[in-house]
Amino acid sequence: MTTAQAAGIGNAILVVEDSPTQAEELKHMLGKHRYLVTTAANGREALAMLELERPITVISDIVMPEMDGYELCRRIKGSQELRNIPVILLTALSDPEDVIMGLECGADFFIMKPYNELLIISRIQHILANRTLRDHGAQMVLEIFFRGKKYFINSDRLQILNLFLSTYETAIQKNQELTGVTDELQALNEQLAENMAELETKNQELRSLNLELQRQRKAAQEAKFQADEANRAKSDFLANMSHELRTPLNSVIGFSEVLGA
Repeated sequence: MTTAQAAGIGNAILVVEDSPTQAEELKHMLGKHRYLVTTAANGREALAMLELERPITVISDIVMPEMDGYELCRRIKGSQELRNIPVILLTALSDPEDVIMGLECGADFFIMKPYNELLIISRIQHILANRTLRDHGAQMVLEIFFRGKKYFINSDRLQILNLFLSTYETAIQKNQELTGVTDELQALNEQLAENMAELETKNQELRSLNLELQRQRKAAQEAKFQADEANRAKSDFLANMSHELRTPLNSVIGFSEVLGA
């Protein structure tokens, strides 16, 4: 192993992710910023790769087969040769216990899923800028109880500060996303209210049109009834006239025949 590799100098990053799709997404994202990314599918594979090369940081998912992200971080921080490699954990950060377990295993940062490209890059830049402080940080051993469990925190002050700052930043990001969703929901509700008002207007127009159609249908039925009555009256009149005219005409015809004889 070269001195540069042992010191973690360069642009190499190890991504530990059991999902090939998410691993490739991270690799593409970091590659755009000129980082050389290698991937491992689980903690055991990652440890084997760390024996060959020291990256500037390890970005690891938490839930993985064989060895999860917490255990991988614990192994890295427990190794005299690997302990100075910063570990960034990818998490949904849905439970306060995530923070405690991150402190216990010695993680440096949290990054919340789904990934925010600018946030990941800023984390890496922060790691590079504080490399000297991290290498000379004072270790602290704390014993805390949380939710009935005992945790031993063995991290330096900078790690603890970074982890809490990243947790706070993640919470801010989550809140901003929630605010954005709330604003979008409010806009959708306002649009829905406008659509409902427009629909009510259309319904009123439709009801008015239906009433007008009913009125016209009734008028047409009345006109038809009156026309039928007029036709019946005409037929009755013509029948009566025919009967009334037929009797005198028959008499005239009879007299004509007598006179002709």
